[in-house]
Amino acid sequence: MYLGWKECILSVLLFASANARPAGLATYTPSGLNFNCTQFISWIGAQQANGTNQLAIAPGTYNVYYPPPGRGDYYDKYPLYLQSMSNFALWMDDVVMVFMDPSKGGAWYLIGCENITMYGLTLRFNTRGFSQGRIINIQPKDARNTYVDFQIMEGYPIDNWYYSDSLGAVVLLNTSYLPIQNDYTSAVGLRTQSGYYNATALSADRKTLRWTLMNQFISVCQCSTGQTPITVGSYAVVRNSPTAGHLIYIRNGRNISLVNVEINESGTFGIAMTGGYGGHTLDNVRLTYGPTLPGIFPPLGTTSADGIHTIGLRNGVTIKNSLVEGTLDDCVNLQNVYFQLQNITSAGYIFAVNPAGARSDYCQMLPGDTVRLFDNKMVPMGKATVRQATNLKGAFWNPQVNFTETLGQIAVGWLASNLNCNGRGFLLENNTFRNTGGRVIVRTSHGSIRNNHFSYISGNSLTPEIGYYFEGDYVENVTIENNWYDHADIGRASYQPGSIGVWTNNILYPNQVMPAGGHSHVTVRNNVIVGAVNFNMRFNAIDDLLIEGNVIVLGNVTQPPGISMKYCTNVTVRDNYLITQNASAVLHTPYIGVQNLTDLDAGIVIDNDASYVWVPSPFPMRPFMYPGNITSSTSSNMPSSSTTDSMNSMSSMSGMTMSSMSSTSQTMSSSSSGSMSSRSSSASDVVESAANHQTLAFVTIIFVYLM
Repeated sequence: MYLGWKECILSVLLFASANARPAGLATYTPSGLNFNCTQFISWIGAQQANGTNQLAIAPGTYNVYYPPPGRGDYYDKYPLYLQSMSNFALWMDDVVMVFMDPSKGGAWYLIGCENITMYGLTLRFNTRGFSQGRIINIQPKDARNTYVDFQIMEGYPIDNWYYSDSLGAVVLLNTSYLPIQNDYTSAVGLRTQSGYYNATALSADRKTLRWTLMNQFISVCQCSTGQTPITVGSYAVVRNSPTAGHLIYIRNGRNISLVNVEINESGTFGIAMTGGYGGHTLDNVRLTYGPTLPGIFPPLGTTSADGIHTIGLRNGVTIKNSLVEGTLDDCVNLQNVYFQLQNITSAGYIFAVNPAGARSDYCQMLPGDTVRLFDNKMVPMGKATVRQATNLKGAFWNPQVNFTETLGQIAVGWLASNLNCNGRGFLLENNTFRNTGGRVIVRTSHGSIRNNHFSYISGNSLTPEIGYYFEGDYVENVTIENNWYDHADIGRASYQPGSIGVWTNNILYPNQVMPAGGHSHVTVRNNVIVGAVNFNMRFNAIDDLLIEGNVIVLGNVTQPPGISMKYCTNVTVRDNYLITQNASAVLHTPYIGVQNLTDLDAGIVIDNDASYVWVPSPFPMRPFMYPGNITSSTSSNMPSSSTTDSMNSMSSMSGMTMSSMSSTSQTMSSSSSGSMSSRSSSASDVVESAANHQTLAFVTIIFVYLM
């Protein structure tokens, strides 16, 4: 399909008009540059009392100050506190809110709200909450450790580098600003038990400092070229305080929509959605780098933790047409929580949320809910139906439960997840996730991941987890299709899901055999994967798995294999292709515990044989990267670099058809989020004889726009 310039302009105008501020709205106009949150919230209430449900804020850039402490945790962290409001639209196009204390971290807090749509808002802080610096020296300390010296950049906080609270984390980036590794400092021996980094100031102003890093950590920070990227000149970004708030927190809400919203930084999560009915929508939401502040180096991070995080929604979130980049933890995490069985009495089974202290309303158990039970090693032990649930001491996190079924063997310490609160019915469509050491995590069911671009992240991971975190659940009835994964498996191999990973991350019991059936009814088709170094596709503990029509590009290397699988049943693998110049590369690893495998295409390797597809060396694997090609409102604020120009070019398989492929040059432009740049492609000579395979038609579509 070819879209001419008239069609492209028309599409942009239609999108803009569909989201343009209507005329004649009731409009709140601040009296000056400082935004009066209390007055504004009262104004909304008054408008609703008059039956007005189309509201607006006058365009402008406003400073938002936090209220004096003492009203409570959420009031103190969230100056825009909306409670039990419903049924209105709030137009905020050309409105920028600048929050004046990044240590607080929060902005909007919506609790018990329903049917609200927020349009066009941009959120940022007046100064940076996270910090960043550059490596100026690396030298061995002893057989186990290495000194790494940093220079903190002007305009960025200092204390972040010395004190980590409880969740301090570091993202390392190479000299091209691409993420190398996102690792919790407790795992690398950097953080002491008292919460302080193992850091020593080397200058009186504390802006030059020394960290002692374990050699083990240095060795696992491998970038996609297989070379150790921690060098003098590499960058590091350190989180804000994890006690800070989320920039937008939707709690116990129903049908909240954010449209054309931009977030440049957050205290913790960019957008958090927990508990309640759910059914929220994020459309053209951009979590992207903020503007360069005067006199300081441009930001290399965005949110201090996850970009988008959901917990315990009864109806899943829709995330579409959006951009998430530069997060200092995961791009997206859609999760449930575990309850742990505390006691068995004649009155019922007494559970508590694990870990203790999780918010009480995340996953309330209700009659009729289906609960999945696990032993203490995360092995699924069956499902049961809640007949009655009594919240002990009034706390949802501590229920006493009676089940409809008579349970057999069950023991204190077992885990349970409420499958009605796992965000089922989710959709991730037409998004871009890039340039972060974190992952895109899905731990839910009955949903789709389609038409997305994943670039320089730590994988698209569908897995339950026990260890660092207790986050559920297994997935069922999930389709992953028509996505592009470019260098999407950076990070430690032991913690690595692969570009696509439907697996089990059992950190506490890594050698535990996870039987098939935890995951079920999974389809992975028509995806393209390039540049993986740990795993391309990784599957574990699945019953009913279809892997079909995927293209995996290895270039001139032998590892990793195309598909890695163990402990799966009822598997169909067909019409997948491994594009490589190395005949020793393999599409599949030996299967472990796999049963009922049908239509296996093991041994199909597309290599330098003229009867297949020949890809000239070197095969380019960098469609677009930070920082030089970002075309959002922050594009002019990216750091200059001698590598910028080369980072934006890509040679691709061009002009391919079902019957012939010829040398051509095409320009690819992305439709995701409106913030991605065009990707220029140079000519590639391609020879093709496997003309009847549907995969090649997909490659044609994914690499070029057909003319």
